[in-house]
Amino acid sequence: MKNIITIDGPVGTGKSSVSWSVSKRLNYHYLNSGVIYRIAAYYVLNNIYTSNQISEIVDQLNNDSIEFVTHPKNSKDYMVLLNGEDITSKVTSESYGNLASQISQSKVLREGLIKKQRDFDHESGLVADGRDMGSKIFPEARIKIFLTASPEVRAKRRYQQLINKGIDANLEDICDDITNRDFNDMHRSVSPMVVPKGAYLIDSSEYTFDEVVSQVIEVSEAMSGA
Repeated sequence: MKNIITIDGPVGTGKSSVSWSVSKRLNYHYLNSGVIYRIAAYYVLNNIYTSNQISEIVDQLNNDSIEFVTHPKNSKDYMVLLNGEDITSKVTSESYGNLASQISQSKVLREGLIKKQRDFDHESGLVADGRDMGSKIFPEARIKIFLTASPEVRAKRRYQQLINKGIDANLEDICDDITNRDFNDMHRSVSPMVVPKGAYLIDSSEYTFDEVVSQVIEVSEAMSGA
């Protein structure tokens, strides 16, 4: 798994944007594992399945086509295609994120989606971002990054990100949401968020986006040549 880069970390660290940018710089494929759980939330919130139909949701997701493609109006961003339909604006809302954080604690859901995520591996390379990419999904990945930042910085970044996308947001609510989701991610019984063994830790609190991307590229190049 020499060509797999895992980038894990808590919500609001900017890891999805960083991971996408790194994947484009290296011409690698991209996986945002959190989106898969948000699609599970999408099915529940749109009354396609109930939150008790986890096995059915797993079967649905394993049969779905999920793609991450360059946004036609902004090459620095991506779109999420579910069976060919653009659902980006739907799955990036806070309501989907909150529910995804809750239902992703299900052992049946997490275990049932391992192969789905591993199937994103590609001969040209893969950048996989999430909470357990380096510890659970791709434990043999040679390059593992754990991206973090202070809760205050993460809340402000998430707030600005939503505002820039035209989505109403409340900074205090986002702070509370980050606290709750951190707790859920670190304390769930199945595949909790941890710093993967051998991972390189980057605290992005004092760095710009471009500086973080450059750090990841530098670490990747250094470790690839090791």
